[in-house]
This record gives sequence, structure tokens and C-alpha cells, in this order.
Amino acid sequence: MSDPLITVPDSVWKPTVKRAQVLAQLAKTQRCSKKQINEAAKKLKIGRTMVYRLLARFRLSEQATSLLPSKPGRKPGAKELGVDQEKVVDRWIRQFYLSRQKPTVAALHRAIARECFQAQIPIPSYKAVRSRVRALDAQEVVGAREGAKAAANPYRPVKPWASASEPLELVQVDHTLVDIIVVDDWERKPIGRPWLSLAIDVATRSVLGFFLSLQTPSSAAVAQTISQAVWPKAAYLAALQVDADWPACGLPSWLHVDNANHLLWRQPWIQIWKLQARVAEPPGQGFDLHCAILLFPLSSSAAV
Repeated sequence: MSDPLITVPDSVWKPTVKRAQVLAQLAKTQRCSKKQINEAAKKLKIGRTMVYRLLARFRLSEQATSLLPSKPGRKPGAKELGVDQEKVVDRWIRQFYLSRQKPTVAALHRAIARECFQAQIPIPSYKAVRSRVRALDAQEVVGAREGAKAAANPYRPVKPWASASEPLELVQVDHTLVDIIVVDDWERKPIGRPWLSLAIDVATRSVLGFFLSLQTPSSAAVAQTISQAVWPKAAYLAALQVDADWPACGLPSWLHVDNANHLLWRQPWIQIWKLQARVAEPPGQGFDLHCAILLFPLSSSAAV
């Protein structure tokens, strides 16, 4: 990018410097009086409105270059299409591009060009159509082309509603695909990616238990995960010949699981542990889709 001081001729630069000297005095005052504006207008031989306009520009950077006259011609980002062209482009973007078929910008431009040709309207360039597509709100585009859920996940604010102040007050169980591929022992052919289920204590951020399986997550996977979370890990580590300490264990008061396992509280292992369960739904939209299960002894007087 060229230096503006090199490209600006003296005939333009000298009056610009004079304007900067006068406006610098005005910029020292937060609110200029009418008398000060009139005196500046008289010195610079311009109108009062122009003084206000130049003063606003000068205050942004307090540099003489901010007062240089703008170059003639089209401004960057300016929209130069005619009214009829804008109507056609906008309609096709709304009705065609913002659809679940997810057409490309090239297909959008061809459709616009076809209608403009039939209506004898100048065909807008591909670049003009693309610039209008890029100016669309990203969340609106994703919502129209991929659905409301896809648009909500990346853009909605996260509203934490699960909190705990002590260990085992709240445990969350969730599942994720492991980024490895399991192969068979004989021919080394791929079998698939395993699922990892984790039980995490919210207060301490520690892992209480896990379960690794090639099966899709289910209530059985949750049961295996919680079983390991509840019981001590010394025997498990000894069987694996792992010389480490994993002291985290115990029965949680609240259990959060994914909504896909919303019937978890009816599973037999709840009754085997002599527990009851109560489900609490998240408080409205904008929260992670988990349900909460309260575990307590059958002798408790609380209702299911």
C-alpha cells in the first residue's frame, strides 16, 4: 500500500495541514461553542456544517491524513446494482439459496441470470451475487440450509445450569466417539470406532468411571459407567497391572445423562442398588439437552 504523504500533491496537502492546525485547537474542547465554530469556519473559508464534519473525522485519529479529501469513484463494499436487479437477487437468495437443498452460489447465479435475461434486466456479475451471500447473517444461513438445531449449537450462548459445591453432589455421564479405528487381530480389517462413556464429577472435574464399547451408547453403557464410578478402583487397577491411585468413587446424589437415555431411571440396576430415581428436565431452551436423575435410598420419604 502506497504512502498517502507521497501520493498527495502539495496543492492538496498544504490546505489539509492548515485545517488540521485549526481543528486541533477545537479538538482540545469536548464541546465547542458556536463562536468557536464560526471562527474556525471563517479561518478555513468553509461552512459551519463542514467544520463539524471535519472535526468529527479529526477526533477519530487526530491526524492530518484523516482530513484528506476522499478519492472519487466507487467506494469499497458499495452496492451498485439497480433496483430491479436487487429485487431479483434478494428473492432468489431467500427462496432458493436459503433452502434445505443447499444450492451453491454458482447455481444461484445461474438462476438469477436466467430470470434477468428473460426479463431483459442487466445480469449481475457472479462477484456481486457472491458478495450479497457473504453479507448474510451466518446463523440465518445455517438455520435455513441445515435446520434450527444445527444453527443453535454453534451460535447460541451456553447457559450453565448444572453446578455443584461438593464431591458426588452431581455426576454427569456423556458419550463420545473415540478418534481411533479398531481392527481385527487376524486380517487387520477395520471394525469401527469405539464409543467412550464417561462419568465426571462436576465439583472436582474428576473422572469417576468409564466404559468403552463398539456398541451405540445405551442405558447399559450408562449402567456400566456408573457401576465403575460407584465402586473402589483398586482391584480393577491391580487386574490391569497399573501402578496408580484412583481414589474417586461413591454414589452421587444427582446424575445427569443424555436425553437418549431418558428411561434410565426405570432400568433394573436402579432397583438392584435399592435406589429410586427422579427426573428433572433442563430449565427451558438454550441449555444442554440432558436430564437429571436424583438417586436416593428407598427408605427415603421422597416421592418418585
